[in-house]
Amino acid sequence: VHHDYDPDKKDLYVEAEVVTDKGVGRAVFSGGHQHLVAREKDHVPLTPEQLSTCQDPAGPNRTDQIDTLVSLRKMSFADIIALTKDLTDADREHIRRGWACNRAIVHEGLRMLSEQQTRPDWGLSESLQTTITRHVTAGVYARMSGCNSAVYALCGSGNKGICTSVPVAMQAHHMHLPQSEVEESLALAFLVA
Repeated sequence: VHHDYDPDKKDLYVEAEVVTDKGVGRAVFSGGHQHLVAREKDHVPLTPEQLSTCQDPAGPNRTDQIDTLVSLRKMSFADIIALTKDLTDADREHIRRGWACNRAIVHEGLRMLSEQQTRPDWGLSESLQTTITRHVTAGVYARMSGCNSAVYALCGSGNKGICTSVPVAMQAHHMHLPQSEVEESLALAFLVA
């Protein structure tokens, strides 16, 4: 791993190159973490057709996401809730894996924060709301501190994914809901967020 810092650049600029036995991949972000300005394979810019083959086959492409958003906007809240009751086994597994990722980065953030500061123990119990807030903060803190851990994103934002999933899952577990209802609650939160 090689990195440089250019103090003359005022905005975010990240250039990443990966070399494997299959070739060289290069990506450049400029002006923001979601502003990808260059994608290359073996020093040749990728065409839109080549980019579509890079999509995660299990995940939606951008056109599917837009179509889904348009469909959701036309639905009543009751219809959206009904969608969560029809989750497939694959949907549920995807939600469980995503929540596991977000839970892992929360625990990493809690570890990082505990190394930096100690909370005074005044013998007071912490409310569920305070615990949830601390966990959300820890997850976002770890992510923004460069923790190299996958997160379950929402609309392309890992922080939105953390802020949406952590309160819902923690409240559902606190209420001792069955796993199926936790999954449905997470699905609903992502659909309406």
